Amino acid sequence: MRFGRSSKSDPGRHRGAGEPQGADLTRDRELDGYLAAIGPSTDPEATDPGRRFGTAQVHQLRLSPGAAEQVQRLAEQRGTSPLALLQEWVLQRLDSELRR
Repeated sequence: MRFGRSSKSDPGRHRGAGEPQGADLTRDRELDGYLAAIGPSTDPEATDPGRRFGTAQVHQLRLSPGAAEQVQRLAEQRGTSPLALLQEWVLQRLDSELRR
């Protein structure tokens, strides 16, 4: 038994084998979709560690299970995420407090 490469070229085993150099290859749409999904987002509600918000700080907010469920339900009714809803509430309250 002989191991190693065969002297024959097997075009099925090599990408682009048998195609003229510089041929226009179709893009892999599945790979493009995957890379877009893991790449930076332009969605303002998506998390983006520090790039979009510069020096913004992260604060943790712990809610009781009942309160978390209520926030989740309200967010679904309003077509948004619980995080976006909570951020909106905090910013509204901050604005209200500063106007006093």
